[in-house]
Amino acid sequence: MLSYKKKNYALLGYDGSITSKGSSLTSRSMERFARAYIVQCIKCLLNTDIAGLHNAYTHLRHDILDHKFDVKEFARLETLKDSLARYTSDVTAGKRNRSAAYEVALATGRRSRQGDRIAYYVTGNDPNVRTSENCKSAEDWDPNFPDENVQFYLRRLDEISEKFSPFFIPQDFRAIFSADDLFPFTPEGITIQTVEMPEAEILEEKEAYPQEFGIWLDE
Repeated sequence: MLSYKKKNYALLGYDGSITSKGSSLTSRSMERFARAYIVQCIKCLLNTDIAGLHNAYTHLRHDILDHKFDVKEFARLETLKDSLARYTSDVTAGKRNRSAAYEVALATGRRSRQGDRIAYYVTGNDPNVRTSENCKSAEDWDPNFPDENVQFYLRRLDEISEKFSPFFIPQDFRAIFSADDLFPFTPEGITIQTVEMPEAEILEEKEAYPQEFGIWLDE
């Protein structure tokens, strides 16, 4: 069992499956590739597979650079919580910022309504683009002419990887989650950092999850 924060856990089943609780590590709003990557990293942590962590990072980075993913892997899916009319009115009045999902819904020209789910991806070349100004419907993505913002999604990869920084000293973290090819990566000498949890919290978690414990980290 891995404890990331209080009431945020990940369990490794006997069949190798991962069950998570809480939204600190992953959430439905994340891109599909991000959720899969996090699960892969959790498995590596629970199995003390440091080399596996590095391989997961570098392989995913190369896949992003080489446009290996279908749009469904990097698109975001959001639900419209307000009508397009309400959104437009609020933006005009300065009551809210522009939103990528709503901008895509408006651009399609369809009669999208409150409750509809909008899938979109980010375009451009700048990793720090405003997504509301650089977004397209997932349906418009062309695999023959992929125009997803590679630099933006590489930044997303690094942001997601930062979730695992508390498990390592800074030097080791940078070595694991790095694309530096000058020197071959070696897990030798790298250890996973853990901290002792208060006894009361341990008992609470054991009652909720009687499985054998693995790595614990709390803040």
